[in-house]
Amino acid sequence: MSAESVRSARRWHRAVLATLLGGSLVVAQDVPAAGYDGLADGQPQSPATATSLTLISSCIYITIKHLPEAVAVRKGYFAREGLHVTLKTDTEGANHVLHTVGTDDYSIGIVPPVAILAAIDHGADLKIVGRLHGSGATEGWWVVRKDSAIQRPEDLKGARIGITRPGFPSDVQSGLMAKMAGLDPATDILRLPYGSLPGVLQALDRGEVDVGLVAAVPHDIARIRNGEWRIIKRWGEGIPGWFDLAVVVNGNVVREHPEWIRAFFTAVGDARDWIIDNRESPELLAIAMAMLDAGEAQRNDVAYLLDSLMAKDLHQVWDFNVPVEDLRAMAEAGVNAGQLQDVAIDWSTIMDLRLLYATNR
Repeated sequence: MSAESVRSARRWHRAVLATLLGGSLVVAQDVPAAGYDGLADGQPQSPATATSLTLISSCIYITIKHLPEAVAVRKGYFAREGLHVTLKTDTEGANHVLHTVGTDDYSIGIVPPVAILAAIDHGADLKIVGRLHGSGATEGWWVVRKDSAIQRPEDLKGARIGITRPGFPSDVQSGLMAKMAGLDPATDILRLPYGSLPGVLQALDRGEVDVGLVAAVPHDIARIRNGEWRIIKRWGEGIPGWFDLAVVVNGNVVREHPEWIRAFFTAVGDARDWIIDNRESPELLAIAMAMLDAGEAQRNDVAYLLDSLMAKDLHQVWDFNVPVEDLRAMAEAGVNAGQLQDVAIDWSTIMDLRLLYATNR
């Protein structure tokens, strides 16, 4: 069956499903100056009757792995599904996003899974309904200054590692990186919080830390490419089942409006298919540049990020379902980082597996 035939069958199935469910999702795209601006020029419009939802990411800024959301906006997949998505970044962190989601049915969170598990462990009525970026989506690197004696993670004993905040993915992964290198995270490394990834990299430049973390954004990639920083390990490398961001809503949305979630994943799934079919197109590069707020001088850096991403299995990169074994791996990572007490979790209280199965594309 051809790719177009598969997509036609999906559209027929979604039409039947929509008739049975009788609902629509609208998510609005409105990002502050520090984030993606929605590519409003030429963007298809959603119906005026659409329900507005806000997609809130706990990331400091938009990176290349948010490409399906950008394509879903620019190519009109959200609008076609009756969606009007607002994608925002929240610099106050994961806990602030989770508080918003927990008190607002019209918010969808994109948050590190360990933070969600910790909130649920403390009684929050939250449900993981999928992930936007699968285990292969991560584009980030642990780096050192070009003159550093550190060549690999095994050299980290006594090193100062910059992280964003205690308990955040950079904290969890730095501890796991040390542990995988045969070191004791509690005694062999020093983790210093700087509140944000830009803060970490500024500390690296000042010599306050020995190791920093680079995200997949053009201005940081340029400094790796010109030799200012050296990579010692890829983010998430060697950690089974690792994925950065889960999609979370409050329990009321799952109980009363599951069709919202199905519609959302339908749109980003079709966006993923378009990216796969058009991975070398100038239009994809243009969408990526607009999403990353990159100027013409950064075209080569964005192309580098795209080439790195397109070399992967994009069905794995953007696998929206959350296998229980991957979530269990995240829980174990949380225990190793001291953020969770144990992994004896009743997964039925965290995920609605019937809803997740419905998002499988």
